[in-house]
Amino acid sequence: MRDRNFFNALMLKPAIVAHRGHWVNAPENSLASIDAAVSAGFEVAEIDIQRSDDGVFFLMHDEMLTRMTGSEFPCHQMSIAQLQAMPLRQGCGGSGSGFSHHVIPTLAEALKLAKRRIFLNLDVKHEEDLAFVAKLVAQMDMQGEASIKVTVQTEVDAQYLLALEEEHGLMVMPKTRFDAENCSAMIEQLRAVEATLVEARFDSLYTLVAHRAEFEQAGLTLWVNTLDRVACCGFSDKAAQKAPDAIWGSLTEAGIGVIQTDAPQVLAAWRQSHMPAFTYQAKADKPHLPV
Repeated sequence: MRDRNFFNALMLKPAIVAHRGHWVNAPENSLASIDAAVSAGFEVAEIDIQRSDDGVFFLMHDEMLTRMTGSEFPCHQMSIAQLQAMPLRQGCGGSGSGFSHHVIPTLAEALKLAKRRIFLNLDVKHEEDLAFVAKLVAQMDMQGEASIKVTVQTEVDAQYLLALEEEHGLMVMPKTRFDAENCSAMIEQLRAVEATLVEARFDSLYTLVAHRAEFEQAGLTLWVNTLDRVACCGFSDKAAQKAPDAIWGSLTEAGIGVIQTDAPQVLAAWRQSHMPAFTYQAKADKPHLPV
């Protein structure tokens, strides 16, 4: 199934998002990292999108090419031919990583590889490119197999999300923060534009638990990042690999349906062995939080 109900329809939760692809044995944001995510059975591969000097969309997280290629140039100042002439460093790059035989892929190449194989989440690095990326996905008939992220904190943001979806048919995933004092208002704003999946930051897991019924009534599936550099309230990959029940287990019990991680294989092993012990009914008791 590849449609707006993809995440709600999954029988095994939380759905696993491989951040920048599954890059343990391949460069991040490479075709090989997407293929590895497919082979591992993860539900989603997240990839980063930028535009070259000659207008071609390609996969790269950083503005500078240094970490992944060793080049000292900004990626948007180079043509796609120049970009694809440089080999990618292995894994998450850096000066300590060796070079691979893989090169920077175009977005079109990534979409073709993923089609009918894995759901893609597209992190478009520049807002002015959002509509162009959505149009490309639509042209490749993959509206139901990918989503793009849009920050939503105001009514204007929410209406932009709605306009993108209506014009291109591609699911737009709002990114927003839920605090105790604004949570209900944000839920209503997202309900008004019929969002189905939201990347959530939060002041406390208790905030999400307290409003769980509202999220469910609004038809919102919550996506949480446990990536070390952006994790909320200590719910990080580093902590999860030491105490997965306290991190991934608490998030699951709180109703989180999607988790993005840099350790997808560890999360998959935990999910496979522990999920029978968890239920997905709303609970009155508070989840166990990490120390």
